[in-house]
Amino acid sequence: MEKGKKKWMELWRRLKEMEAENIVLRELAHQSEQRYEQVKQLTKENEELRRRLEQLLEPEKAGSPEEERLDSWFFRTLRQEKAMSSRHGQDKEK
Repeated sequence: MEKGKKKWMELWRRLKEMEAENIVLRELAHQSEQRYEQVKQLTKENEELRRRLEQLLEPEKAGSPEEERLDSWFFRTLRQEKAMSSRHGQDKEK
């Protein structure tokens, strides 16, 4: 009878271990699924950002009028600042 009880206790202990392991495995599977969904979402976001970046860089490749306007503005402003600083330098000499 004692042998049967020991065997039963051992099986009960193993059952409880397996149940605990099963809970851990289910939690890990759930976390893995969540991470997979996060990776899918981040991949979509990354693709969207790459697409936007390509659209932003595309006008530079074509030498768009917008780029020319920005360059014109930049050079015009630079010339104005240079003219002001040279006038300022001439005023100091007088």
